[in-house]
Amino acid sequence: MNDELLKKILMNNKNESNEEESIDPLENISPEELSMLAKLYSGQGNLPESKESKNFKSFIPEPGICFKTKNLHTNQKIFLNICQSAEINAPKDITEQELLKIIEQEDQQNAAFQFRVPMSLGEAHAELDNAGAGCTAFDICINPEFLQKIQKYPTFMGFLMSIVIEGLEEKYSIKIDKNCKLLKNKKFLGQIKEQYIRLKSKPLIAEVNNNNEINKNDSKPKAQNDTKSETPKYKIFREPQEGDLVEFLVAEIELPNIISANSLQLDIGEDRILLNTRSQVYFLDIFLPYYLKQDECGAQFDRKTKILTITMPVSD
Repeated sequence: MNDELLKKILMNNKNESNEEESIDPLENISPEELSMLAKLYSGQGNLPESKESKNFKSFIPEPGICFKTKNLHTNQKIFLNICQSAEINAPKDITEQELLKIIEQEDQQNAAFQFRVPMSLGEAHAELDNAGAGCTAFDICINPEFLQKIQKYPTFMGFLMSIVIEGLEEKYSIKIDKNCKLLKNKKFLGQIKEQYIRLKSKPLIAEVNNNNEINKNDSKPKAQNDTKSETPKYKIFREPQEGDLVEFLVAEIELPNIISANSLQLDIGEDRILLNTRSQVYFLDIFLPYYLKQDECGAQFDRKTKILTITMPVSD
C-alpha cells in the first residue's frame, strides 16, 4: 500500500454543524483499494441459519460510537453502530507504525496473517432518525479494548471503517458513501440487536509414527500463554494459490522439541489457530483472514519430521 492511500485513511479533520463531529477517514479511497483492505484484513460474522444451532452463541453488544452516512443508490441515511463486546476477540496489539508497516508490505496475503480485526456484522434493521425519517442501521461489534484504541488513534479508526464499509457493501450488495460522520453525542441509533458468534470446535490430532501407524489425540487446549513458551516457526498456504476463491488453508508448524501428539493441545476456532503444549514448550495464537469450516478441519503430527500439519477448509 502506498503513502497516498495511508494519507487518505488518516484524513479526519472535517467539521460539520449542529451537534455532530465529522470524521472522514475514507475520503477518496478507491473501490479497488477499499476492497483490497477488506478482503485481506476483516472477517464478518453472519447470522446462523438456525438460532438454535449448538454451534453458535448469542450475545448482546454494548453501545460504543455511531457514524452517519448514506446509501448512494437510494440516498437513504445509514447509521453504523460501532458497538462492543468481550465476546469478540481483540486483535493483536500493535502500534500505528507497525500497522502502517504491515499495510505497506508487497506480499499482502502474508500481511493479512499478521494483523486482522475480529468483528461481527449484525443484520440490518430499519429505524427512524431524529427527524422521523426512515433509515437503516447496521451494528458492527468489536472488542472493547480495540474500540478504545480506534478512538485514540486515527490510523486505526480509518483502517476499521474501511473494512467495515467494504464488508457491508459485499454482504448486502449496496453502495455506501465513504464520507462518514462521527456523531458526537450519540453512541447508538435504534435498539441493540442480538448477535451470534460461532463456538470453538476441537479437532482430533492424528499422529503418524515411524511405522506409518496413526494414533489420535483429543486433548483440551489451554487458552493462556506462558512467558517461557516459544513461538514455533510456521507457514500457512492457501489452495488454490491464485485467484479470489480460497477453498482451504494448510498450516505447517515446526515442533522440533515435541515427541508425541499427546503433548499437543490444539483448538481450531472460527478464524483462529490456538496451539499449546503440556510442557509449555510452545505457544501459538494466530488469527486467520478467512472463516473456517471447523467441523471439517483436521490435524496430523509427523513424529519423524516433527511437523504438525493442519488442513482447514474455508467457508463459502
